[in-house]
Amino acid sequence: MERNTYICTLFYAEQENEESLYPNIGTPYKSSSFEFQEIYWRSILVFFSTSYRYSNYSATS
Repeated sequence: MERNTYICTLFYAEQENEESLYPNIGTPYKSSSFEFQEIYWRSILVFFSTSYRYSNYSATS
């Protein structure tokens, strides 16, 4: 039986008027702003790139 490998994450983009506080990002950004969400999109890109590079799947494909 072939084993499947899944690399997954979740990103929830908050809308205006439903923002949360994220002190690790800093105060100038609202969590609904493009600039704020762009920080997390970059983190997701690094997450998937690193996961793929170091997974067994990338060595066999």
